[in-house]
Order: sequence, then structure tokens, then C-alpha cells
Amino acid sequence: MLLGKTVIVLDETELITLRRILTDEDRAEALRFITYINDGKLVSEEHDNTPPAGSPSEKSPASAKTAGKRVAITLDDEQVNLIRETIRSSSEKSAMLIMKEIFEPKVKEAELPHCVPVFEASYHPGIQERFKPQKP
Repeated sequence: MLLGKTVIVLDETELITLRRILTDEDRAEALRFITYINDGKLVSEEHDNTPPAGSPSEKSPASAKTAGKRVAITLDDEQVNLIRETIRSSSEKSAMLIMKEIFEPKVKEAELPHCVPVFEASYHPGIQERFKPQKP
């Protein structure tokens, strides 16, 4: 475990679920999702990475097909405590806020391309016109 940090690895099925919850703004499902995260993913403190029974991460033929893409996000102690407090209070509104303010930006940041070739990073529409030879 990192000092003051908890790392959560979301697989492709969990990422799809997270995006659907955010798109639909489904508060009840948001509370279920963070409860699932708390029960099955915030386990690095106990040094046990076993997912809960029936979770999308559990090794099965169905999850093996979608296990390709994984995103690791880091939560600090304050965020973990906020998740646990929201679960204790069963607040669907707070759960949706956690999804929008904590998970969504971290997942978006993690999914950004990390290596961009120089020519792509500096390219913008119309740039080729500046480098074409001028006709006399």
C-alpha cells in the first residue's frame, strides 16, 4: 500500500458500468457501484486482492473476454473516507457526486494517451499549407 494512497484497478466491464451510471445519472446504481468498490476493490489495506463473489472481475469465461482493458486510479485517504461515509449514510446523491467528482476525472485522465509522437502533438488543421512550396 502506498503511504496515504489506495490504488483501485478497474477492468473493462467496470469501466463500462461506470460510464453508464454517469451517462444515465443513476443515483441508486452509483451507490451500488461505490459499495462494490468499497467491498471488493478497496482491499489493498488488507493486502487481499480477491474480488467479491459474482463481481465482474471474478475469473469466468464471460469476464475473460472483456478483461483486456484495465485502468488504475489512485485515491487518497480523504477520498476513501468519503466513499465509506457515503456508504454508511446510504446517500444516493453523495454517491453520484463521488462518481462525477472523483471517479470520472481520474478515469478520463488514466485513459488519455501517454505517448504522442512529436508530429501528432504539434499538428493542427491547416498546418500543411505553411510547409507546401510556394508557387512563383
